[in-house]
Order: sequence, then C-alpha cells, then structure tokens
Amino acid sequence: MVVWRTFTFTLALAIVVGVWFGIDSVNKRYANSSDSLEALLPALTLAAVNAIGPTVFWRMARTVERYSPLAVLKLTLLRSFLLRIVSLYVILTSLFGINLSDMQLAQESCWETLIGQELYRVLLVDTGFAFVTVILYDTPRYLIYEHGQGYAMFDFINRNLGPPQFFLTSSILSGIYRQTLIWLGTFYSPLLPFLGAILNTILVVGKSLAMFRVQRPSQYAFDIHNFKQLYIGLLLLSVLLSLSPVVYSLANLTPSPYCGPFRNYTDISSVVTAMISDAPKHLQEALSVLGQPTVVVPVVFVLLIATYYFFRKSQLQAAQFAQAQRLAADTHDAFKLVTRLQRTQPSSSSSQQAQQAQPP
Repeated sequence: MVVWRTFTFTLALAIVVGVWFGIDSVNKRYANSSDSLEALLPALTLAAVNAIGPTVFWRMARTVERYSPLAVLKLTLLRSFLLRIVSLYVILTSLFGINLSDMQLAQESCWETLIGQELYRVLLVDTGFAFVTVILYDTPRYLIYEHGQGYAMFDFINRNLGPPQFFLTSSILSGIYRQTLIWLGTFYSPLLPFLGAILNTILVVGKSLAMFRVQRPSQYAFDIHNFKQLYIGLLLLSVLLSLSPVVYSLANLTPSPYCGPFRNYTDISSVVTAMISDAPKHLQEALSVLGQPTVVVPVVFVLLIATYYFFRKSQLQAAQFAQAQRLAADTHDAFKLVTRLQRTQPSSSSSQQAQQAQPP
C-alpha cells in the first residue's frame, strides 16, 4: 500500500506538471490574439482544469489510495489548491514573459492593461463555468436519478455516479481561489473587486438554488471545525501568493511609457518616493523615524509575539471545543442510559408484585 500510495502521489505531481506545460503552451499561443474567442482559450483551459482536477484527485485518494474519509477530503483540498495556484501562476508568468520579450508590444500597449484583461477573463469564465457545470452536468444527473429508473443505461449511471452532491469543502476552496484572483488583480485593474463582488453574489444565489433544487447533501459527513485551521492557512497562503506578483512588478518591471498611471516614472516604486518627497517636512521626518531599524525590529518582534499568542489561543479554544463535545456526548449517553433504566424498573417491580399476589 505504501508503494502504491507513493506511485499515486507521484502521478498527482505529474498531473500538476502536465497542467503547467499545457496551460503555458496555450497561453503563449493565444494570449495576445486579436480574435476574442481565441483570447478566451487560456481562461477556458484554466477553468476546465480547475473543474476536472478536484474530481480526479478525490477519486484517486478514495478508490486508489484508500485513505479514510477525513484524509481524503484534506488531501483533495491540498492537491486542488496546489493545482489552482499553479495554473494561475502559469498564466501570469507566461503573460510577463510575452509582454516583456516583445518590446514593440510593450511600447504600443500597456502590459498592465493586458494582465488586467486576462484576469477579468479568468474571473468571468470561472463564473460562467460554474453555471454551465450546474446546468449541463448536475441537472441531467438529477433528472436521470429521479426519473430514469428502469432503463439499463440510466441504472448504470445511477450506480456509478448517483445523484449530484453538494460538497462544502470544494465550494469553500472555490471561494478562496476567487478571492485570490481579486486580490491579485486589484493592482492591475482597480475595478476588479467591484466586478468580483457582483459575480460572487450572483454565484452564491445560483449555487444556493442548485443546492436546494438539484443537489443532495454529501454522503461523507465531517466536522467543519477540523478544517478551520486548514482553511485559514490556505487563505493566508493565498494572500502571500497574490502579493508576490505585485511585489515583482513594483521591483523589477518598467511601467508602460505611453499609458497608465505610472507612465512618467522609470519604475513603479518611484511613485512612493515622489509622494514622500512632496509631503510636508514633519511627515517626512516621521516616516524617516519609522523607517529606522530601532523602530522596525521591535515592531516586527511584537507582531511575531502577537501572532504566536493568537495561534496558541486558537489551539486552546480548539481543545476546549473538542473537550466540550466529548462531555456533551458522554452526558447524552448517560442520560439515555438513565432513561432506559427508569423504563425497565417499573416493569420489573410490577412483575414482582404480581408474583407476590399469587395464592400459594
């Protein structure tokens, strides 16, 4: 089993690497295409990979590797998160490489605008793909499961697929991924958060209708408290990953010379320097004091201590919650036992009285 799990783990990594090269080749070929349909191909490929990948990983962990249900969910979440982040980073690195290698394109158009447009496409296509999945995949499965009994082909589908199920873990992971898109695209397209808020609202309403009308609850019950720390860690990691391209743009890339808010500067970080130089003298002195190592080092040390304190506090609360759950379960079992004893005592006492009342 260890050898088999090692093989499937290597296969999962090979799938991620294959997705890397596949999306990279598609993006390099169609990213700057003048045809609007061809320009959508990278976003469509990314959405298709993000929709199919979690299902493949879940079946690998459940049927091939044969982990426990809780381990299957966690492993599928981690692999799906890795797949989504890798796919998104492939598109970004390809866009940076294409736009910076073509100097004529960089002179004639804004590379910031091109990256923002691509992130708009990714967000729109991801939303549309979610609705298409419900309409063309979940709804037919629901109709086949409810009204297809008695037909050989439909019975085969029901035995192998069953009704469409609502998976809370994948929905939360999709929300983290969409939030990462919004954080990442805010620098390149400031209106992306407004579009993201509208699309997320529409998506939540659509998924709620699908959950109540078409989908069924998942057959694998789990305690959401066991995934709380995992979700917080994935969200924190997505924040750091979304900041890295922005930091790279600030430090290494030259702004577009003919368009954009930074066209009059040699690099993007010069904007902050220019703002500080134009600020009042007392504000410049305050910022100079705050930038001294004697101030920065204690602040960082205090932040680390505060982070460790809240981390330990969350662990203590988790332990107290688990203990309270065990105590409630023990109390419930004791109450059921006392109730059962109270029900059996009157019957035994009445039988004893009946035996005593019989004549000798």
